Amino acid sequence: MSAAELQELGQLYRQTCTDLAIARRDYPDHLLTDHLNRLVARAHGVVYRYSLNQPQRIITFFRFTLPQTFRATWPMTLVAAVLLLLPAIAAFINISRSCARRSPYSRY
Repeated sequence: MSAAELQELGQLYRQTCTDLAIARRDYPDHLLTDHLNRLVARAHGVVYRYSLNQPQRIITFFRFTLPQTFRATWPMTLVAAVLLLLPAIAAFINISRSCARRSPYSRY
């Protein structure tokens, strides 16, 4: 399928799922609801079908996708790492100093 056809398939699938949700809410026992349910179930198999090339996709992810994503988001990743690690380091230093001041024979 071409890119335009895939985009149209995704749009039609989402619209049909929305229609099915409305039909289930408003007309749970109607024949149209059953028809929409079967249609969405068949389309689900096409939209979310299993790829036989799974190992290649994992390799591609780690060789290309992950590094590209990291390079594109490294400033935000750095900020997140600093916000995570600074409080952890501060807590470690605080606890270490607190333990060093305490007598080794005290219970608490």
